[in-house]
Amino acid sequence: MDRASVSNSVIILGFMKYAYEGLNDTSRLMAQTFAGMGFDIVYVDPVSMGDLFRFKLLPSMRRVSNALVIYPGILRLPLRATTHFSRLVSRILGARFKKTVFRVIKNCAFVYAASLSSWRDHEFINAIKEETRDIKIIFECHENLRKDVNHPLTKKIIDRSDLIVTGTDEITSLVRKAYPTAEVVQLGQGVNYALWQSVELFNSRKKYAFGFTGHLSSWIDYDLLELLAKQLPRDEILLVGPVAPDSKKRLSSILRANANIVWIGARSYRELPEIVSQVEVLILPRIVDENSAACDPVKLYEALAAGIPIVTTALPAAKKLSNALYYSANSDQFVVNAAQALADVRTGLFQRSKKMAGKEIAMGRNFTSRAMAILTKIEFHVYR
Repeated sequence: MDRASVSNSVIILGFMKYAYEGLNDTSRLMAQTFAGMGFDIVYVDPVSMGDLFRFKLLPSMRRVSNALVIYPGILRLPLRATTHFSRLVSRILGARFKKTVFRVIKNCAFVYAASLSSWRDHEFINAIKEETRDIKIIFECHENLRKDVNHPLTKKIIDRSDLIVTGTDEITSLVRKAYPTAEVVQLGQGVNYALWQSVELFNSRKKYAFGFTGHLSSWIDYDLLELLAKQLPRDEILLVGPVAPDSKKRLSSILRANANIVWIGARSYRELPEIVSQVEVLILPRIVDENSAACDPVKLYEALAAGIPIVTTALPAAKKLSNALYYSANSDQFVVNAAQALADVRTGLFQRSKKMAGKEIAMGRNFTSRAMAILTKIEFHVYR
């Protein structure tokens, strides 16, 4: 790609609100990584009027129809047509800003889309490839495409993308089988390595034997969580994260029945390393089902980067990392492994055996490495 013919901007398609919820959103972290490489970031995103107030974006925003555009220190937010008044305002603003937005798109370096949902709310997504035939489009696919691989939307995205980035063997196989001419690279899940290695900088007293951080939803094996609590009643289990509506009743029941399970609610993503520093062993009690093969949980790599042992269920992604973590083939083994991991960390055996292997794996999954791999694949050379 000729440096003189493009600007140094990257268009990121994704849900910006995740950045304000403090989640480990791939699109946000990739955007930060590209920005660190010297690119300007142009964020195109559906944000509702409610989100503007909920995430306190109004103080630093400028409105622009159809798009969220971010330059250093400047936010231009969309005004979605949710009321008659906002429809009118959108039309007025749209006439003023639409040409500006498309001029930015035409002159960008490349387009990066983080998920299928990135494409659904953009009326002008169809125009990107037509307006910018020479600009590369990268589609980061970490979703389970077992049911959607032949969906018209999936076909449209893959046909118009120049590079498909996948995370697991199953997703890679599905895409290559359905779209044999597509350019696919399997990079796996990324991790904010610098953030999670900071866990070791906190001199926190270990208050909890076990801990889990993440969304407490239907993919959590609550029976396994309760089994662990009952088998190791003297060891406290810390749960950190928001609770999905379908899990509130089950979690409440477990908390009432097990005094050694403690839930402290949701915390911002930046707070998690300090909280995790109070935990001896992390656990990932994820249900093993048909979706597990398509899953490469970031929780694995966060724990490895933090240098804290993690005990998992029989997830295919975890099995590949068995030299660095405690992989469990069934529920009984999960409990045994949890007790063993606790003993290993207290005796120093974990530090001598699995810790360094885990850190090396996590370092290889940092977002800078992922970004460079993507740029290499699309033959875009970074100039500093």
